[in-house]
Amino acid sequence: MEIPAPPRLSSLQQNQSALHAFAYSDAQRALLASEIAGTQSISGVSAIQIDFDAPSSAQPFYTALLQDVRSKLPPSLPLSITALASWCIGDPWLAQLPPATIDEAVPMLFRMGPDAGNVAKFLHSGGDFPVAACRGSLGLSTDETLSNDLLTASSTFSTFDRREKRVYVFAPRSWTPSAAEKILQELKP
Repeated sequence: MEIPAPPRLSSLQQNQSALHAFAYSDAQRALLASEIAGTQSISGVSAIQIDFDAPSSAQPFYTALLQDVRSKLPPSLPLSITALASWCIGDPWLAQLPPATIDEAVPMLFRMGPDAGNVAKFLHSGGDFPVAACRGSLGLSTDETLSNDLLTASSTFSTFDRREKRVYVFAPRSWTPSAAEKILQELKP
């Protein structure tokens, strides 16, 4: 689900509101939380995942949104979010979420832009993510070297065992049965 961009501000307004650049009202946040939580009534839904690459200025909003959504879901329904790799490595905001707000944060290890080299270096260092919510899953893509290294059994990430994680695999094109089967074979231990 995508949320609309905040209204455009004049450059004077932008300068005056630099400290709180991300401006949605509590009513807008409540409506969005209700819409997201409402997806639990769709037949077959067994978890909810939110994909929002929140800039730093939006993290307070996102924290409140996640708490609002969690309060509208039964404890048995997992709430997952996708996470920028930087959130799982060095940005402390995820670790500061109140306990039980989310069940997992999926580190998206593709399309990382300028941080890709630093993330690969971190993963090659042998450790797991410092943020606990990020340790149980991976978001990988079929068309990037780092993802392919993590997907294959011959991975050079000796202490980063993807078989112990839930793996979300993304593709730049629509999935075909043969492409899905190939990935499933690669994921077998």
